[in-house]
Amino acid sequence: MCMVEKNLALNRPIIASESHHTGYTPEKAVDGDLSTGSGYLTSSATSAYLTIELDNAYAIQMVKLKQVFLSSYKGRCKNFVILASNDNDKYTILYEGMMQNDSALQEFPIKNTESYKYIRLLIKDNYEGYNSSNGIGEIEIYGTNYKFLIKQTDGYYSIKSEYYSDGKFQSLYLEGGEQPNENDYEKFGFMKINDILKPIQVGEETFKPYDKLENEFEICMATEKNGGIS
Repeated sequence: MCMVEKNLALNRPIIASESHHTGYTPEKAVDGDLSTGSGYLTSSATSAYLTIELDNAYAIQMVKLKQVFLSSYKGRCKNFVILASNDNDKYTILYEGMMQNDSALQEFPIKNTESYKYIRLLIKDNYEGYNSSNGIGEIEIYGTNYKFLIKQTDGYYSIKSEYYSDGKFQSLYLEGGEQPNENDYEKFGFMKINDILKPIQVGEETFKPYDKLENEFEICMATEKNGGIS
């Protein structure tokens, strides 16, 4: 398994739950600027969250955070929560922690295998104390983008419903020939291995993909790394 080494949050769309302090807009939390005076700050003393939309769904395994400082050497993020979602509505907590009051880029490993497209940072309080703006200097996100295909003796298969007809999954025509390449995994690959055991519906028929895989099969996995497949 490989982790995407690029920062998934860099220059991605981001929105804040609260208005921002002059010059400290949400976009500055994902612009790659690690200077201590750059980042997002709320315009008032209130908890706030920032929601980042990734370019795809990833299994998040690491979040890096950097403090932002305004008028004193006291970080504007202390206790925080990292949440994740695929519909930007129902969120799952991935991590709860506390930042240190220093200028380092701080790492927070996350134990997670589910893939998510929306990542939310909830900033609960700060080191400055009462009546001070909450905020964050920079958010970096790292994770893995899994893609799976089914291999049987007569070819490769996807359990996506669009590749099922005439009562069975159809053998795929691969751009890579005998072995699927990056484009094949991107086009045909499914993202959750447990989906072979979950019911899908095609027309009026409802079934579990596993039940349609009558012969022995292998599950082939690719992970995206730096924009490629490894």
